[in-house]
Amino acid sequence: MSWPRFRRVWVTLCNLAVLGFMGVGFVQDYGAKPPRTFLETFVPVALVMLLVLGIVLEWLDWTWPALAVNAGFFGFWGINVLGVALWRALTNSPLRHDPETGLAVAIVGIPCAAIAVLDFFLYWHTRA
Repeated sequence: MSWPRFRRVWVTLCNLAVLGFMGVGFVQDYGAKPPRTFLETFVPVALVMLLVLGIVLEWLDWTWPALAVNAGFFGFWGINVLGVALWRALTNSPLRHDPETGLAVAIVGIPCAAIAVLDFFLYWHTRA
């Protein structure tokens, strides 16, 4: 398998996996509490559209817009979660431990940051 095809398959699978996780979360949230505001309705739809746009740009071989959408999406979430965890670690007392912070870092922060870095290097290695 060539590097550009591997990059396309990798980006597509990562985006589809995140779409699956987000879809399950949205369905559970909507079942428990229907959205009351415009933002509660629009943000999930916008995130789904952004991931689908990333897949489409990737398969159309528009390298740099696809890099901005795909690596930017994962980089934003990864760096955001890792930054919040670092901020909490620096400002909170070491005696108070928040297990949700560790869970968020393990589930979202590290994987999203790793995917963003790998996406960036794959785009850099296979640039046209």
